[in-house]
Amino acid sequence: MLHTINSREIAEMASMDHKTLLRDIRGYMELLHKDKGQSYSPKDFFIESTDPHVRETFYNITLAGCHFIASRMKFTSKRAILFSAKYSKKFARIGA
Repeated sequence: MLHTINSREIAEMASMDHKTLLRDIRGYMELLHKDKGQSYSPKDFFIESTDPHVRETFYNITLAGCHFIASRMKFTSKRAILFSAKYSKKFARIGA
């Protein structure tokens, strides 16, 4: 079973607006999708989903996706360091 964290929770952990995170993820996915012939797929990082109760798109983000987001935040920033600590602990709890 692939363990993931919802993008809403990721946005909260990373102290960022969910809409901004969604925009960033869509951009990452577009670039990854265009990179033909690689051994990875955008779905290795980000899995699109919708919440039927609020009709909102979100992403389920894998551990690799969290690493990806953190690296894009520039690991040296305080925000990226704190986000890395939070998602690492969360994935440890869910057994990833």
